[in-house]
Amino acid sequence: GPSAVNWGLVQEILFSWIGNPLLGLTTSLGTFALIHATLLRRPQPEAAFRAARWWLYPFTACICLPFVLAKSPQLQAPPALALGVSLALGLLGARHADALAAAA
Repeated sequence: GPSAVNWGLVQEILFSWIGNPLLGLTTSLGTFALIHATLLRRPQPEAAFRAARWWLYPFTACICLPFVLAKSPQLQAPPALALGVSLALGLLGARHADALAAAA
């Protein structure tokens, strides 16, 4: 009967099937809206991107990577470590973009 069902597990599965895609959609739309408002609507979007890459790379990395680092069964990084690694990789990406732009 109903008492044999592990309702906590059913709730977790339901959230993973419905909640996670909705959370991903919300995060994606918010990120795109921010990029659209701060970069793409500018008269010179490439120049705006070059000026914004020092916050854009870390911001994007800090939205995406902490979840992977903290929730990965192989890594299970503490949240603070996951956020710090994500921030460091974002800043490294911005620096690398600077080096590529200088070489071009």
